[in-house]
Amino acid sequence: MMNLPDVKVNLSFGGGVRRITFKIIGMHCATCSLTVQRTLLSVPGVLAADVSLAADEAVVVVDPGRVRYIDLVKAIERAGYDIYREEATLGMTPFPPFGWGFTVGVSSVTPSAGLMVSFLGW
Repeated sequence: MMNLPDVKVNLSFGGGVRRITFKIIGMHCATCSLTVQRTLLSVPGVLAADVSLAADEAVVVVDPGRVRYIDLVKAIERAGYDIYREEATLGMTPFPPFGWGFTVGVSSVTPSAGLMVSFLGW
């Protein structure tokens, strides 16, 4: 048996990181979750990825200066899966006699359009 020297790795997760949780569609075995995890880790700017088959979700820690939201979505799709996404709509509705008011609607969509990306500012 070969002895390997101790290697110390310093990881720093400062204020410039973002944690994103994706609900994954289509995973049905441990290999599926491992595939999604490996694919996410291959994206430049991804610092950590934890994928749970039981929860159907992936938690990803990224450097927002190096990776965009859409890069993560495309990586998941490239692995053969999709994500649950929510979409928000904002509208103006007349409320007599008070004038106008805002209405907000939220709905789950699969798959979502690029509206979510621009809504998050990514």
